[in-house]
Amino acid sequence: MGDESNQATILGNIGNLYYELEQNKSAELFFRKGLALARKTNNLVMQGNILVNLGRLKFEVVNDSLVNLSEVDSALKYYNEAKVILEQTNSQYNLGVVYNNLGRIYAAKKDYTRAFDFYKWD
Repeated sequence: MGDESNQATILGNIGNLYYELEQNKSAELFFRKGLALARKTNNLVMQGNILVNLGRLKFEVVNDSLVNLSEVDSALKYYNEAKVILEQTNSQYNLGVVYNNLGRIYAAKKDYTRAFDFYKWD
């Protein structure tokens, strides 16, 4: 598991660098490569982290409005998949990020009841 698991981490980190450089296509490519290796090595923590990053890549709100409406369903898919994994691994910090972002997505979609459900998570 060692080498490929470490490679998944490195690929995820490279994806983060591209994300910070606003090169989203390259970021997504590296996130996907890292996710594939994390799945292959059954590294649940890394899977959860990369899924959070993919969700972040697909979800952006500016002035309470969704920027990429066409990508919202992808963001929801990634965040929900991450939520399941992060609950299994008890990764509280990233789980908080997921719940917050799910709340933000539903608030931006004007589904305030669902947004509130994620914001009140304990």
